[in-house]
Amino acid sequence: MKENDIILSEDIDKAVKNAISNRRTDPLLEIGNPLEVIPGLRPVELYGVIKASGINDCAELLLYASTEQIQCFLDFDCWNRDSFLPANFFDWSSAITALGFEKTGQVFREMDEEILALVLLKSVVILNLKEVEVPEDDIDYYRTPDGFFELRPIEGINEDVWKNVVSIIESLYADNIEFAIEVLTKAAWEVELQLEENAYHWMSGRMEEQGFTNYLDALSVYRFLDPSSVTLNESSVGRLVGLKSDAIISTNLNWKASSAVLEAMAELENTEVDRVKMGIASLVNKMAIADGIRLDDEDSLEIVAQYASSTVNLGLEFITGGDAGKIPSALRSIAIERIFRAGYSLLLKLKGLAQTLSRSGHISLSPRSYTLLEGPWVKFYKAIVTEHPMLHLGLKGVGEERNFQSLRDLAFAGDIVEDMSTLKSVIFYGLEMNAALLTDEGISNTSRKTAAEITFGDLIRTALMLNYNKLPVHSIPTKDHINAWKEASQSLESASRNMMNIIKKNFIKNSLPSHPRLERILTTHLEPLYSGLEISGLIIYRV
Repeated sequence: MKENDIILSEDIDKAVKNAISNRRTDPLLEIGNPLEVIPGLRPVELYGVIKASGINDCAELLLYASTEQIQCFLDFDCWNRDSFLPANFFDWSSAITALGFEKTGQVFREMDEEILALVLLKSVVILNLKEVEVPEDDIDYYRTPDGFFELRPIEGINEDVWKNVVSIIESLYADNIEFAIEVLTKAAWEVELQLEENAYHWMSGRMEEQGFTNYLDALSVYRFLDPSSVTLNESSVGRLVGLKSDAIISTNLNWKASSAVLEAMAELENTEVDRVKMGIASLVNKMAIADGIRLDDEDSLEIVAQYASSTVNLGLEFITGGDAGKIPSALRSIAIERIFRAGYSLLLKLKGLAQTLSRSGHISLSPRSYTLLEGPWVKFYKAIVTEHPMLHLGLKGVGEERNFQSLRDLAFAGDIVEDMSTLKSVIFYGLEMNAALLTDEGISNTSRKTAAEITFGDLIRTALMLNYNKLPVHSIPTKDHINAWKEASQSLESASRNMMNIIKKNFIKNSLPSHPRLERILTTHLEPLYSGLEISGLIIYRV
């Protein structure tokens, strides 16, 4: 307590941060006057303390918390996009009922009836004893004190959940019998879908009041936007007016802006900087909600913030044409969300091209798969077609996956996608391999049981064996041919160079344009021969 019992807001902010970082409630409770301090906290702050400390270890905080705050806790925790999660509700309700019937009754009377009715509907069968006869069986049941209702757990319900439901109903009857009857009647007669829709409606309204975006609106952040429609001369920054920055979940997350963006922000006025930061917070907030990330999942929130940052950097580079001197103007005139969507839409275009290769059978034996790819090629493909496109650097000799950070990354990935589209041409026209090797009949009596096992790499490495042993291109090598190549100790560089010369000659013969990146295609598919792996597993050979 400060002198004259005045607690400064900065002391409260410090106590909240200490409580979260130490995962203990003591720093917040020891500040004094909890009857005023706790209900005065923003819901997201108190939620952070409780989740960090553990719900069941925060009885005192919950006792002082207002119903409005507790309702927000349920909003934060009990929804996955637009679906209600009863299991998460019971984590909170078990802690609330432990506080006694008066607090329990107050909380549930003052919050949305739909939530409690929905929980009951998903957990128990409610029998109105005035209207139905009770079946004679050995199932557990709970009869309300007024004798009006009998509750029975639905099949498969957890015993702890059943006990918690009974505890809630007992508390409601002890606190206000009329309200208890009203809730049970609502749960018995309402349709589950309607209850869930109504509950979602009220939850969305509260979240918007707190500064959060509802799930359906949040999805718009990932919607395609023609990148060329975002221009330096537009004025879209005013769209964030009225947003409550204090409620945004991501204001304190690590924003890894490029040095060019940081330098540009140094040229902005304070009000412009604040607006940019608000735009960043709003963007990450929407992304997290659209991805169904929980408020207490700090690691996932950090990943979202980093993805937002790198994609905004990508969008800015595209919009400004790579001119860092234009970034301040872009930040002044364009909403951060539109900058992000411009960058993200560039990635969606690339993702679409990669998926087209799969649908068309360019990289597989059947549409909508990628079975012919292997090694760093398949890792690249999986990363690019994931929900939010990523860049795998295996084809650059780096075994990591990261966010796209620049137009150079985009150009590199575009080249790889283009190379994927030419792999069949390289193999069947450049190396003149037998296309029958992609059929079960064509690989009969070979080391492969089915054509589905074969990759582009298998075909390229098999072509190397044929070329080295001067065999016809439509034949199949034997183990003796493989051993002859091994004994010769041909280097990777020499093998790649010889194969490139063959492909170039055959491309000319078949009137095909030259390929600018043959070396990467050949080297990355031949490298496994030099990696210490069993060579017989990398080549198609006669058995």
